[in-house]
Amino acid sequence: KQIVDSGGIVVDVPVVGEVVTTSLVETTEAPTSAPTRTNNAKAITSDLKFDSSSRHFCLQAVNLKQNARFKMRPCKFSNKQMWIFANDKIQNAAKPKWCMAWKGKVKELRLSECDGNMKTERFTYDNTVKGLVVTNIMNGKRFFIGFNPRLKYNWLNLYGIKSKNPSVHSFLLS
Repeated sequence: KQIVDSGGIVVDVPVVGEVVTTSLVETTEAPTSAPTRTNNAKAITSDLKFDSSSRHFCLQAVNLKQNARFKMRPCKFSNKQMWIFANDKIQNAAKPKWCMAWKGKVKELRLSECDGNMKTERFTYDNTVKGLVVTNIMNGKRFFIGFNPRLKYNWLNLYGIKSKNPSVHSFLLS
């Protein structure tokens, strides 16, 4: 079932019994329009300046395949840049089977299937510090997601909770 919310955004709401799920849909109003987003799909942007332009940069999966890495890229609100925070996961809005994952000892983020095998982590957004927090639920260790401020176009990684890296306190949800 398609509905239009109060902001004019088209929302696809398939209803299965008592459960309601949402997904991205494309409108045909304008051939250049980007996919519209559901109320709970968010772009994860950084408020740090990346270059001399006024462009905003978004967290983006390099592709929507197993073990893809994450980078900051100019915001286009594409399928690789839209995310849902649900059940302690950061899930891709266009392809909900894909989640952000931390595989353990290496402080790298990868795309992985949201099949319940990621039992050691919890992903949250802390708006008081503008941080994306990853918690190892086995030992309670917490990390911030961030990027190297000198090499902004490189991969996103995990940084200690006391990190002085300004990127770990630069994330906004839009």
